[in-house]
Amino acid sequence: MNVIGEKMKTMGKQTIEEQFTERHHVEREPFEITERIPRLKHQQIHDNVPNKTELSVLMRQYNAPTKLFVMTNNWTKSHKIDFNVEIDIGLNNIKKLRREKLKEIKTIIYELLPLTEGIKGFGIKSLAGILAYANPNRFPTLSKYLAYCGYIDNVYYRDPKKGYTKGNLRRHYLPKAHSIFWVIATRTIIFRDERYYSLYLKMKQDLCGKHPNYRKIAIHKMAVNRVATFICKDIFKLFKRLGESSLEDKNLA
Repeated sequence: MNVIGEKMKTMGKQTIEEQFTERHHVEREPFEITERIPRLKHQQIHDNVPNKTELSVLMRQYNAPTKLFVMTNNWTKSHKIDFNVEIDIGLNNIKKLRREKLKEIKTIIYELLPLTEGIKGFGIKSLAGILAYANPNRFPTLSKYLAYCGYIDNVYYRDPKKGYTKGNLRRHYLPKAHSIFWVIATRTIIFRDERYYSLYLKMKQDLCGKHPNYRKIAIHKMAVNRVATFICKDIFKLFKRLGESSLEDKNLA
């Protein structure tokens, strides 16, 4: 049996410890040492415990039917292509639920929308996602915020012989926050935002000069990633200037 077959065979046979704990790296250098700890403790160690607010709950209630809508919509389209039969499985009800939740979200962040209205491609869902999953006022420094969102180039680790050394180790960040800023960066490029689109073109030009052998798609992704990093920095500075008290009044902090 091949490796994939062995993995499929062992699926569903996890122990109780494996189901309710996560692997934490105690040391990576010079040897990899791990231990299994509860998920909450793991999140506390890496400072990525989910922040439960009224907005974050609403965003999760909005994201759940969104995922369901994408899955069912794709299924109905493929079913029609394969069998030439349309089936009503409640897509309109899912759309209605999404609209209702989006209206509730808009009422909470309505007063903050003017802060980002000058950025093309930056809408209600983008701002709500940031405040729900990666509120800048939860972080004391920009570097910690960038690390939490997955937009920091290098990390420092302890080498017994060399002291603190820069290394390209696997980072611990919130994938949802990372994807929110990636989508925002992509949309600002699509809608040709004056600041970020010109930045994207400059990044592409610089990267093409540094990496002439890279494929166009690789250059594009690297440029988008850098634009997302700049947006992440700008959002952090914007809400730090706004202050935590104004967000607490709206139950967003």
